[in-house]
Amino acid sequence: MKKQLLAGVGFLALTAAANTSAVAAPPAPTLPAWSWTGFYLGTHWGGGWARDPIVDPVFGSKLPAITDVNSSGWLGGFQAGANWQTGQWVGGLELDISGTGIKGSSSTGGTATEFGVTVTGSATQADKFDMIGSGRLRLGYLPWPNVLLYGTGGLAWARIDQTSSLTETFTGAFSETGIVSELTPSWRYGWVAGLGAEARIGNTNWLGRIEYLHYDFGDSGANEELDEEFIQSSGRITVDAVRAGLSYKFGMSGFGPALWDYAGPLYDHASLYTKAPPAAAPWTWTGFYIGGHAGYGWGHDPFDPTIDSRGVLGGVQAGANWQKGSWVGGLELDQSATGIKGSATDSFGDIYSDKFRLLGSARARLGYLVWPSMLLYGTVGLAWTDLDQIFNDGAGTSSTPSRRFGWVAGVGAEKRIASTNWIGRIEYLHYDFGDSGSDNTVDTIGGVTTVDGFTTGRLTADVVRAGVSYKFGGDPAGAPPALYKAPPMAPATWSGFYLGAHGGYGWGRDPFTTNEDPFSTTNVVLSGINSNGWLGGFQAGVNRQIDPWVVGAEIDLSATGIKGSTSGVATDGTTTETDTETDKFDYLGSGRARLGFLPTPNVLLYGTGGLAWTRFVQTFGTMDVPSGSSFSEISTVPSWRWGWVAGIGAETRIPGSNWLARVEYLHYDFGNTGSFAETLIVPGGSASFADTTGRLTVDAVRAGFDYQLR
Repeated sequence: MKKQLLAGVGFLALTAAANTSAVAAPPAPTLPAWSWTGFYLGTHWGGGWARDPIVDPVFGSKLPAITDVNSSGWLGGFQAGANWQTGQWVGGLELDISGTGIKGSSSTGGTATEFGVTVTGSATQADKFDMIGSGRLRLGYLPWPNVLLYGTGGLAWARIDQTSSLTETFTGAFSETGIVSELTPSWRYGWVAGLGAEARIGNTNWLGRIEYLHYDFGDSGANEELDEEFIQSSGRITVDAVRAGLSYKFGMSGFGPALWDYAGPLYDHASLYTKAPPAAAPWTWTGFYIGGHAGYGWGHDPFDPTIDSRGVLGGVQAGANWQKGSWVGGLELDQSATGIKGSATDSFGDIYSDKFRLLGSARARLGYLVWPSMLLYGTVGLAWTDLDQIFNDGAGTSSTPSRRFGWVAGVGAEKRIASTNWIGRIEYLHYDFGDSGSDNTVDTIGGVTTVDGFTTGRLTADVVRAGVSYKFGGDPAGAPPALYKAPPMAPATWSGFYLGAHGGYGWGRDPFTTNEDPFSTTNVVLSGINSNGWLGGFQAGVNRQIDPWVVGAEIDLSATGIKGSTSGVATDGTTTETDTETDKFDYLGSGRARLGFLPTPNVLLYGTGGLAWTRFVQTFGTMDVPSGSSFSEISTVPSWRWGWVAGIGAETRIPGSNWLARVEYLHYDFGNTGSFAETLIVPGGSASFADTTGRLTVDAVRAGFDYQLR
């Protein structure tokens, strides 16, 4: 009996201990699965091969032409982007910039006799890709949880330094030697497409990748003269690159199952990706999207003669939205191929033609939900077009492709299609690519004044288009949340979309030395322009906060009054020449990554860097005053210059609100515009001169405000 009693007491004690243990030590909560969603920053290295299929008869028909410059070399740089994962699919946007050592050259030379004169010549053209970059969308598939296979494509750009050298010696009826060397940097724009594979490294936030990219920067046009002695042509400049990289993804660090921690079948996608939540989450506009569009456009080029163009267009768009209540903010990248073209004939019978081959933009969007499933929005940002201008005077045809940049603004409406992730849209966009400059001369001889020149107006395009997009994320079965009930204020976080304005002051520096007419007795030498002035504009971006760290992306555009000038005078006793050069920075803009640290919850200290651009307008003026006459000329030459920007800043939250105040410093570097040197050797002497340029830079200090959707 005692044994039975003791056994019963022991059983009750063990049961109570087990119950007590169960109460004291509840099971550990399940950690959420690791996801590809989030911002990332990283670096890459690899090699590239370029081809420049030119035909340049530098010596006319007398000697062989320079043909085909083939280049190769290393490349390395950084990438920044954001991913959004839905099940086995991952979509995203990425910006990357690489410095490169890709270079090569092609030469020609020989001796020929023509009209009793012997010509001996040699010439070389060398290409060097200083910088190459892109803004791309990515779309990938996860065959395993930690391995992503993706395709990618978007806008591409490169800074190409082309160096040409030529030596030409004439003997016979006259003797002289000319030696010319020239460095011509240029920014080329086009498209890029490729594919790659990315894998999560162990149970970490580090991602390794390998990828192949093909860049196409188009051709430089052709120029055919009637005598067919100088027929220049060019093919498409291309680069093929293979590179490996490493990125760090912010958020959900070091948890969630790694591939080798998963004990089930690898292809059991139902358990890996699509485990149903307990209840359908509300559907929102927040998330990454990709889609296509088609429409019609009208171009207007107020030159002499005015060219009106029209035609169809179609392309793709990709972006990301962030919703707060009835408001939706976002960033979008789009590119369209177009058939917009037109022509006009002047009074001399010459035919001028325009063809818009591409239209694209990088824009901020801000919209309001009039119904849970309908969004009305406005949009504004950077625009570009690939414009082919053709001139035919009956004796020959010249084709001049050019990449023109400017701004775009518009309005649109989007509608969710039933209870799906498909979204239909219709929108109107107005593009403004600015003017192409002007040239005006006033010549007075013997009391008779002649006025000549040309001016250009603003090249514009207006587009109406319809499209459809697929949004990643969110359960299509989930009902949209109520829009008009103000949600309770969320805990302060820096995550979310923001839109704001800024103002400030900037200083520009343009170090150069140039000779107006080096072989003239009234040669004026100009050197260096320092500029300064106001600036103001808008910025839009998105942040993601991970503990004390904040990572994000931002696009901004500023109008500026930064300008300056220099002048010089020369005289030979009978003629006085006065030359003036003026610099004006019309616009400054950038697309940048930001990385910051929160020393306190409401103060962000950050560094930032990325791609920069400016519309740079140079005005050249000259006045000659010889005895009894005068000559003056003023020409305006606008250009888009590209480069890089880096800076630092501080931002603070205004307590109890979604308003953010900032102050920041930015340094812009737009590179140099090349150099030119010439030496002429004749019996009894020689003469030489050189034009040089330095790096065009701007330093800006600015303050601003942002409103954050969170």
